[in-house]
Amino acid sequence: MVIGKRNSLPFFCKILIISLLLGLIKLSKLFVTLRYIPKLMKISKIIIAILLFNFYGCATAQIDQKGINAKENRTTDAIVNGLENKTIEFTANTMYPLGRPSKNLVGSDYSITFSSEKIVSFLPYYGVSHRLHRRGRDKGMRFEGKPLEYAVVNTTDGYKITAVVKTKDDTFSLLLDVGKSGYATLNIDSSSRESISYQGEIGIVE
Repeated sequence: MVIGKRNSLPFFCKILIISLLLGLIKLSKLFVTLRYIPKLMKISKIIIAILLFNFYGCATAQIDQKGINAKENRTTDAIVNGLENKTIEFTANTMYPLGRPSKNLVGSDYSITFSSEKIVSFLPYYGVSHRLHRRGRDKGMRFEGKPLEYAVVNTTDGYKITAVVKTKDDTFSLLLDVGKSGYATLNIDSSSRESISYQGEIGIVE
């Protein structure tokens, strides 16, 4: 947040007001004789009315935009507070296998739930495995367990959550980088597979 920055009218409002003022000056030069003074006064009143109307419209637009921004900030604050309670869900929208093209996951309901008591991952995986799996036995990046390590760290741009989960077959190191907008990037390192990343958004778990 920038402190002390003054709000100004939108650029198009400034251009409109300047154009109308220039027009008023030209009309003043045109009606210089006394016989045209009544016409000048009448036209001036019309231009002043137009200026006031546009100024009011621009000011109203600024107030509406402030209200929208305040609502967005309240939504962001709610998400951030959920992080501090350490109970959130990350829904993946895009998967980024190491050295391979990205894959769209929107609408697939792939997610992972974070808490200090338990992490449950239901995510797909595409990449190289360092361990042989029987056909049909590799279920993707799916695991659950109580994290051996779990931390939520406040950053300039949002929050970072780090966790380590050990299962019977593997050990997973997770880094969730969350922005203030609620969008996040998840990196997962595995002891038996290439690392993989996901992009998506977080929500508070009820």
